[in-house]
Amino acid sequence: MNSIGHHSLSIQWQKIRQRINSSLANVFNQSLSKDFYYSCVVDATPLFYWQSWGLVNSLIQCAKVLPQQIYVHCTPEVDRAFLEQLKTLGINLKAIERFGDGKYCNKIAQLKTEELTRAKCVFLLDTDTIVLGQLTEVYTDNVIKGKIVDLANPQLSVLQEIFTQAGFSDHPAICSADYEADLTFANNFNGGFYAVPGNLIKHLGERWHYWALWLIENCSILKRINKQDHVDQISFAMASHELSLSVEQINRQFNYPLHLEEEKTGYPRVIHYHRNISPTGMLEVTGEQDSEFSLAVEDANRLLGRCFNNQIFWSFRYQMYAELGSGVGSRGENLNYKRELLRKLGIETSQSILDVGCGDLEVIKAFKLSNYTGVDISSQAIELARQKRPDLNFILLENNLSIPAADLVICLEVLIHQHNYDDYQRLIKFLIDKTINKLIVSGYTEEKSHHHDNHMVNFQESLIDSLSNTGAFSHLEIVGRHTDVDIILAIK
Repeated sequence: MNSIGHHSLSIQWQKIRQRINSSLANVFNQSLSKDFYYSCVVDATPLFYWQSWGLVNSLIQCAKVLPQQIYVHCTPEVDRAFLEQLKTLGINLKAIERFGDGKYCNKIAQLKTEELTRAKCVFLLDTDTIVLGQLTEVYTDNVIKGKIVDLANPQLSVLQEIFTQAGFSDHPAICSADYEADLTFANNFNGGFYAVPGNLIKHLGERWHYWALWLIENCSILKRINKQDHVDQISFAMASHELSLSVEQINRQFNYPLHLEEEKTGYPRVIHYHRNISPTGMLEVTGEQDSEFSLAVEDANRLLGRCFNNQIFWSFRYQMYAELGSGVGSRGENLNYKRELLRKLGIETSQSILDVGCGDLEVIKAFKLSNYTGVDISSQAIELARQKRPDLNFILLENNLSIPAADLVICLEVLIHQHNYDDYQRLIKFLIDKTINKLIVSGYTEEKSHHHDNHMVNFQESLIDSLSNTGAFSHLEIVGRHTDVDIILAIK
């Protein structure tokens, strides 16, 4: 073998060794970090469902956390369909009762989970965070870690007044807030991220619980300046000070706020985005950002696109952006176009109607209908639809057995949102099974480049071919089009 061959073989073996060493390192690191747990609290609102879905997936995909290391705590009213989605990820689900103010203080209730006390460290995360890398390097024995508040809020004099009123003979050390020169207590941490050694969970939880209730009962100071939503943050400072716990501040890279105007730099490990979410469920940046931070946001949004869940997203969308409905297809000229088309195709003379993906009912609400049933995967959409037409029947798309067949089945702009071929074909079969006579369905009949750039839509195959291949219909006809979506009339 010549020297070039030897050199080539040597390079190949180097690459193989590197892959083996990398795999062994991953196994080793994972074995070291298996006693690190990750915990959050989900309240009963579609916004928190979408946020927590992104957080959990970021922990699994970006931080390489095992599902069994993740604990999601849910208040009693959390939607059952959402819980079923979380179960598919293999994480730990824990029911908690609302605590204190029933909002911000609910996070304190997670510290009663017995399993957390057996961890080496527990990372307490707000649902409005995305984790882009491992967090284990933050851990130090017997030390609680957190990031100092972004702004001195509430101001130092208020904190001092509260501590004095509570009977503390001394106060915590003083430092500057993260984004301004104003002073605050050095243990006044931003609530989005805490790293707490497991052996401290029980005692911290008990006193955090105590001081939160005390603050709520004695919060005239906070009410005076309208800062009641800081109870959980302030009571943490009170509990950690009372117990003389060691606390240390971490870099903002582990709890980077997205909503402030200040320029954002570097590649953060944890993005704390608050409500900076676009109508398509992606993170939006306030203010300037450098190339590294921009890359981190791109990575976060790429993750959200990969784990996109129609059921969770559309409930979030209808809650946060109700005025947009399901998109351009259900507003403006497209809305009027579809209404006129459905009227021409006989929607008001049909003996029975099944509307699959009824959304917020903007398209249908003005028609005179007989025996109408609207179904949707989003409970928020169903609620909006019922408000607009309480005389009609609506079913959440959970159990297909309870959904009746109909003379006319309508399914507009639903197939384009199916993220894999099996789901696409499953929905087509469902539509065929429920159609007695006519089906009016929309979708893509040809592939376009932008279908690959938009995380919300997908081209599986030409819809006209999909319907034709089933052999279920005697007549197929494209009867309308808006944007790049074709509307097809299929008759059995």
